[in-house]
Amino acid sequence: MVEGKKKESVHKDHRKRLREKFINNSDSLSEAELLELLLFYVIPRKNTSPIARGLLNSYGSINGVLTTKPEELKRVDGLGERSAAFLVSIGKICDKLSNSKFYAAKHYSLATFKDLLIQRYGDLEDEVFVAIYLTKSGKVMKIQEFSSNQSRQVTVPVQDLMESFALIKPYAVVIAHNHPNGIARPSLEDERTTNKLFMTFKLSGVLFYDHIIVTSCDIYSFRAQGALDFLERKLDTFNGELL
Repeated sequence: MVEGKKKESVHKDHRKRLREKFINNSDSLSEAELLELLLFYVIPRKNTSPIARGLLNSYGSINGVLTTKPEELKRVDGLGERSAAFLVSIGKICDKLSNSKFYAAKHYSLATFKDLLIQRYGDLEDEVFVAIYLTKSGKVMKIQEFSSNQSRQVTVPVQDLMESFALIKPYAVVIAHNHPNGIARPSLEDERTTNKLFMTFKLSGVLFYDHIIVTSCDIYSFRAQGALDFLERKLDTFNGELL
């Protein structure tokens, strides 16, 4: 057999096996294999395994690859404009699907929103502040997003929240923001912001149900950690002393 034909046959068999593996058990594929499989459709006659590994080495994960700009991806050896655009388009589709699930959520629970928040905000490079407005039964009335689009830190939109309270009239609100540094723990500024929001909500007659910090793989809930209950007890003690 001619050497070129032999290589082509090997690649063809490998592609067939990988496609069958995906069809039979898609969860068994590694991130490198999934990227390799995607590249089959834009690089028809080339071994895409080294390209997939190169992408993961450069951008860390399949999510990092799919959310990178096409001009950045083209720096990886073996990847051209067409294949880079294809990968980014897949990322955009995934983003749209994630957004639709997030905004379509009808009832709030931490278990439900944990994954939705991570998918929506976990990998953003800039901080985004989001408010989830709830009825007394926990039904989601509206989700409102705030972003400065200027820096890595977004200013807490207290005035905007007050205006939303007047229009939407929620029973409770969940506040969330992401930490681009990947650390799912509150900073001193986060704690100050939580205290400030707690008092603002209390004066507005709105329950401050939770403040959630979001990273690419985890969340931190002030409610689950008991911090909001502590503020409530502290306020009750203070009011008792005044009386």
